[in-house]
Amino acid sequence: MKAIFLSDAHIRDHEDPNLPPLLAFLDTLPGEVERLYIVGDLFDTWFAFPRAVFDEYVPLLGALERLHRSGVRIIYVTGNHDFEMGQFFTRILQAEIHESEFTLETDGRRAYVAHGDMVNPYDHKYRRLRRILRCRFTRWLGRSLPPSWVWRIARRMSHDFTGEEIARTMPLKDIFDEFARAKLSAGFDTVILGHLHLPSLTRREGRVYVNLGDWVSQRTFLRWDNGELSFWRWDAAAKREERVQNAECRMQSAD
Repeated sequence: MKAIFLSDAHIRDHEDPNLPPLLAFLDTLPGEVERLYIVGDLFDTWFAFPRAVFDEYVPLLGALERLHRSGVRIIYVTGNHDFEMGQFFTRILQAEIHESEFTLETDGRRAYVAHGDMVNPYDHKYRRLRRILRCRFTRWLGRSLPPSWVWRIARRMSHDFTGEEIARTMPLKDIFDEFARAKLSAGFDTVILGHLHLPSLTRREGRVYVNLGDWVSQRTFLRWDNGELSFWRWDAAAKREERVQNAECRMQSAD
């Protein structure tokens, strides 16, 4: 399998400065990869309606449709900013949708893939909010409101996100490291997470833990090439990718 894994672009609208680099990168993928794995929070606000999408995202949705038409299979793992994917993804893009996590078995690897918003067991406030937002009634209510209302409500709840408030929280990084160790001990040889906004790749005795970083400031992604995993960064100025040689996190043991 030849695939790209990326997460946490948090694209806010069609004027987002991170959108042009992302579009340029996506346009390089046809003919190069078979699959694109989006591991949550591609959008800063996403809520699906039966036959409508937010017009702010038309350029990005167009890029995804071009990928689909070129033969690239799209797999979407929902995040905490995008969980009601709807008909555009399932019908138009024919994307494979996973609620927060899934197991990938290919190329002799058994990988646990998740956005990561449920990694921290101590964030009770977020877990309560998550249950409310994802419950059947809230989803029905959202689909019943005009899209412009939902857009305004979501933007009011959101903020100018940089990822720095997560990245500087070292205890949260430790929690992610411990979570990855537990998954590796449970029989996975690969763990791929997002949400933390800290790019990292750690290898130990053939087992790998990756945090995908983000496209807010890092523009990092994972390349999966027939079972070989490597970490890359998109150079927006040069419009090319460059391999990241020093993306090691502090996880000392995979046991």
